[in-house]
Amino acid sequence: MAGERIPKIERLLNLTAMLLETRRPLTVEEIGSKMQGYPADPDSFRRQFERDKDELRSAGV
Repeated sequence: MAGERIPKIERLLNLTAMLLETRRPLTVEEIGSKMQGYPADPDSFRRQFERDKDELRSAGV
């Protein structure tokens, strides 16, 4: 997990691209290790990731 913060829209776009280009389901741990812009702390990462998932779902992704 990268601790460097990036703008929310960039993080959401990167997450969407990652999910669209994968050929198999990714675990939360795989996403956390590959994505930039999420907190390094596992609990903080999980909360942010869940918020991002909710936002993508509400946008129809």
